[in-house]
Amino acid sequence: MKSAWKTTLSAAVLGTMLAVSAAGAAFATASSDPSTPTPTVAPKVPKTAAECQQAITDRLAEITKLEGRIGDAATKGHLTKTDAAALNGLLGAAQTGLSALQGKISPSDPTLAADCRSIATDFRIYALRAPQVHLTISFDNEQWRVTKLGDAVTKLTALTGTITGGVPDLDGAKAALADAGTQLANASSALQGFSLSGLLALAPQQWHAGVLTGDVSTLKGAHSDLKAAAADVHKALADLGK
Repeated sequence: MKSAWKTTLSAAVLGTMLAVSAAGAAFATASSDPSTPTPTVAPKVPKTAAECQQAITDRLAEITKLEGRIGDAATKGHLTKTDAAALNGLLGAAQTGLSALQGKISPSDPTLAADCRSIATDFRIYALRAPQVHLTISFDNEQWRVTKLGDAVTKLTALTGTITGGVPDLDGAKAALADAGTQLANASSALQGFSLSGLLALAPQQWHAGVLTGDVSTLKGAHSDLKAAAADVHKALADLGK
């Protein structure tokens, strides 16, 4: 007959760990990884009407891709409805502005040079809007992982207190869970210091080469801590014979 603690382990923890595994220990794609470099130089400003029209077309296509990424993250991932709405608002405003320029730009446009310049400076789809989408999705994903891993560590830690023997390495499991708690605390502290509202409030005119460096670094650190915590939890499970 299966011992009581093993039954408790199966019922209380494995479901949580399956959910964590489903999310993935690493980001699903490079575009959602905060380690993905963000542009450090402004894009080249197109000059002719044809170049400007193509630049707008390319950016509108990128916006469509980003909207799809937001939709997937909201329905299949852990992007909150509030954050999805905020991101879609930023992209919608950019789409409206670019479409207006698209209808104005022509070889006879009296303000062609200024209009072409504004494509790069007033919207910054690649340098700012795309990273805002990816970083926001990453932040919400990591917040979710903190909660799920925290639940698993709490349940496993409580369980180890009821076991007196019959497992491969009880002391090893306890040590792994203690380290997981430390890693989770570090990740949680980093995420608490991350200003999502500040990130979403950034306007194209505020962009400069290092504007997102701190945000990227913070999420990379939190992700590394959570990856270590997940490894600790899996080790604890192995030490407990699961």
